[in-house]
Amino acid sequence: MSDIIVERRDGALWLTLNRPERLNAYSREMAHELRDQVQEVHNESAVIITGAGRGFCAGGYLANITESSEREIRSLYRSSIELFEAIRMCPRPVIAAVNGPAAGGGNELVVACDIAIAAESAWLGQTGPRVGSSPILGGANMLAMAVGEPRHIPGGRRRGRTKREPGSGPRCGPSPGSSMLFASRRRAE
Repeated sequence: MSDIIVERRDGALWLTLNRPERLNAYSREMAHELRDQVQEVHNESAVIITGAGRGFCAGGYLANITESSEREIRSLYRSSIELFEAIRMCPRPVIAAVNGPAAGGGNELVVACDIAIAAESAWLGQTGPRVGSSPILGGANMLAMAVGEPRHIPGGRRRGRTKREPGSGPRCGPSPGSSMLFASRRRAE
């Protein structure tokens, strides 16, 4: 089983995070593979990132963090920064098709994308402030710049079904299934 499913369809590059048993939390290797795929975009009209199963992305995979060395932890951080930079520098639009929870680094992954389209079942938020941590990958800063300070609440959650005002966050669809993916495909065209 590959951790990232790579498909070229409808003129777009589709990247599906494929670790549904951990809500698609990404490892250093997954971040590197995503980065490499985004950097290799040439003929596709867009890149669409989504998650397998019921979640978009729960951020960095931290299950073994207590057993990790400082070097391993810094390596995960560095791989996240490299991934987000590749997304921001991509010559094609990068669309987050948010099919479920996008927490912590997963939320920052959404913010790094050019466009976010969320299912009604999706929620986006930073989990760190509830446990004494803060977003460290720059997503909170980017979100505040994109939607404005009054609408950005660090540590808060934003649901996919929240009424959308211009600049207030992702567009949403009725379900995490075909409607959201159809909207992503249409946006890619």
